[in-house]
Amino acid sequence: RNWMNAKGMKRGVYWFFDGRVTPQSQAEILANLIKSDMPEMEIWIDWEHNYGGAYEGLKNVVTMMKRIEELLPSAVVGVYTGYYFFIQNSNALTNAAEYTYLKIRKLWLAWYTSDASIVKIPAPWSSLLLWQFGTPAVGYDYGCGTLNLDMNYFNGSQVEFTERYGGTPPTGETPM
Repeated sequence: RNWMNAKGMKRGVYWFFDGRVTPQSQAEILANLIKSDMPEMEIWIDWEHNYGGAYEGLKNVVTMMKRIEELLPSAVVGVYTGYYFFIQNSNALTNAAEYTYLKIRKLWLAWYTSDASIVKIPAPWSSLLLWQFGTPAVGYDYGCGTLNLDMNYFNGSQVEFTERYGGTPPTGETPM
């Protein structure tokens, strides 16, 4: 219901990766849910928890991402993670193929601070697209049914956002 009611807004998809379920199954479930109504924004695979399942690890996260790209060729898939979780649960040597794949994908990073200068970006990325900077108690102010609301910044201008996701650029700004 929320997906359909948000039609007309820029919608993205967020999927919490679960290492107890095959990455292929997760990708197929996700693809079947959205294939007839694709998002305007990215599909984000959230990797920030290990359940001790048989399909844990970065290799399986990337397997899921690749399967989504096979099933939904127009999809843009990225990773949502935290800096410390990512560096503690991956390795540039043993995950070299995954790092190569991820290097050209987008990163949405959770780093809860109000000081952008201390945010570290994990390899293989050199920049981030989205930054989740906190979960303040402002949900009701934004019309949400819960008090806490994840807050994020887009790493770019309004014009860059419009160029990436479509729509009408705001007046007074010109593309770079």
